[in-house]
Amino acid sequence: MHFTMIVSLKKYNNINEYLIILIASTIVFRKFCTPTIILFLLWNLINYKHVLIEKKHLKDILIMSSPLLVSLLFFFNNSSISGGFKSVEKVLSLIIFPLFVLTNKNLNIKFILNQYRVWFLVILLTFLIRFILIYPEKIEKYIHGIDLIEIGYQYAISLGSHAPSLNLHVGFLTIVNFYFLLQAIIKKETKRIILDVVLFFLSFSFVLIINTRITLLCVVFSILIIIVKEFIKRYNFKKTLISLLIGSIITTSLIGIYIKINPYMIEKYSSVTFANMDKVGKLDQIENPEVVAFNSLVTRISIWKASLEVAKENLPFGTGADQGKTTLFDYYKKTNQHFLAKYEFPVHNQFLDFTIKFGLVGFIVCFIYILFPFYKAKYLQDFQSLLICFGIIFFISNLTDDFLIRFDGIVFSGLFYSLFSSISYFKK
Repeated sequence: MHFTMIVSLKKYNNINEYLIILIASTIVFRKFCTPTIILFLLWNLINYKHVLIEKKHLKDILIMSSPLLVSLLFFFNNSSISGGFKSVEKVLSLIIFPLFVLTNKNLNIKFILNQYRVWFLVILLTFLIRFILIYPEKIEKYIHGIDLIEIGYQYAISLGSHAPSLNLHVGFLTIVNFYFLLQAIIKKETKRIILDVVLFFLSFSFVLIINTRITLLCVVFSILIIIVKEFIKRYNFKKTLISLLIGSIITTSLIGIYIKINPYMIEKYSSVTFANMDKVGKLDQIENPEVVAFNSLVTRISIWKASLEVAKENLPFGTGADQGKTTLFDYYKKTNQHFLAKYEFPVHNQFLDFTIKFGLVGFIVCFIYILFPFYKAKYLQDFQSLLICFGIIFFISNLTDDFLIRFDGIVFSGLFYSLFSSISYFKK
């Protein structure tokens, strides 16, 4: 008897759900997450008879796999075959998830999100305890107000991650926890409220500890959007306004408490961020740029200015996926921008990154792919506000960074795009 005949649809979906939860919870750990994705792929290939791809899925599959398709389309433009294969291999998950998650109408997204937010938070707490035990001197410095910016980046490094990337995932985790907290409040589920308050508080604390500017702003903005979206479809304007005010007070209070513990936040979000704005493209004129300008806005704008010039020079087809970074680094050297050349800063903007690599087609593909959640949200009955917030945090994060060149950014978008899309085909 064939194996696919033995496995029932219910068992097939149950195992799929737990594999998806495991992938979602471990995205920041590439070495663990990659074999899990391979296992997920093999499981679905073995049980291919349960996979039903319909005509209505094709447009979304095409959009979601577009970064892979554009890599294949411009394969000829790579400087080497091995470089081309490497660029394609990085985005292969963007065809796996649409085929086996997006097309699966039997997935319980509420169960998956509920499990994901607990599993991921437990992992973060476990690694925080590990960090405290291994680096007690860093914790002591933090408690005494010394090198306050260091703790978040060091914690991210201890996970083998990068602080802005890790905080992108933690930011979405916080938004998910707030969404479920608000649902419990609306339904007056007292026991759930207590648990959800704890989960939200812990996850938001991680956002503040890692302390990256973009994610914090996105989380605050998303909380306000969820309040408005969820209350306005149930209650009148007055109740929505009161709820928005309460949510703003709670969020502001949490940030205020953290600022009192970490007063450096005021300096980081003001003078550090906007220092030396007259030195765009001239960072070498700044005294000690490693100390003063490494994480400031002037450095990002200088990188974007150089990236835009590289993109213009390589229109209409771009440099090829394997030569994007090298071409940018060569431009730093050619224009005598020694600070940028020394540290080999990547583009830090996904739209510019794709334009450099794939030309005008790359920009269009990136624009459509990153804005996909906003298009898809209008077809959702449930979790609409959550998908909109996912779109906001991913869109804004890719304006100041380039997450589609990273494993965790590629898998993060591909998996959750597919998961939310899987429930978008139900009739309203």
